[in-house]
Amino acid sequence: MPTETDTNPEEAFREWVDKNPLRRWRHHEKISIMRAAVGLGVTMTTIQVWERGTATPTDGNMDNLESVVGEGTRKAWARWAKNQPKVV
Repeated sequence: MPTETDTNPEEAFREWVDKNPLRRWRHHEKISIMRAAVGLGVTMTTIQVWERGTATPTDGNMDNLESVVGEGTRKAWARWAKNQPKVV
């Protein structure tokens, strides 16, 4: 089994993105980016940048996420963001 140091930076980043709380919820519930965007009142691009860690939801959007995805999303998001791998 490869260790974190064996994983190339791009693969580590992809694995990290796959652990995004919103992305995991969408995949578990089989919800498209478009449907999630409509349900949360944001654009598809917004969902994409949130899931890639390029942007973080505002407090209001995080409240909406918690009401849709479930309580604890804010804490899960903070843990996920804290573990962002370094991309060289």
